[in-house]
Amino acid sequence: MSDYLYENLLPNHEQLRVKTLRQLVAVLRGFPVEAERAEFSRLFDRAQSVLEVDDTELSRTLRVSRPTIGRWARGDSAPHPIGRGPVLLSLAELAKMKLKLYTSHRKRVGTQSVA
Repeated sequence: MSDYLYENLLPNHEQLRVKTLRQLVAVLRGFPVEAERAEFSRLFDRAQSVLEVDDTELSRTLRVSRPTIGRWARGDSAPHPIGRGPVLLSLAELAKMKLKLYTSHRKRVGTQSVA
């Protein structure tokens, strides 16, 4: 089933989830690493919310302390601009993985026959 056809068969809330994850990937990939700390923090906090990951899981993924995740999300600090690129790319990869898992799961559920 094509992605276009498949997505048009999804309920509206699921279509919105897929669209939001795709938009997040695009924003994370295109975000300027030299942006102000506050802009980084807003994006970081929003990404964490969209990805539905807690501070502990994100700290393991990014290999930083859990309090650091909180400081980045609150805007108290941010990685040096050189380090922001890898953080943003890691978040984008996490979003792509969630998108892939979400859509592949929905496709399997959608194609199962009812006995």
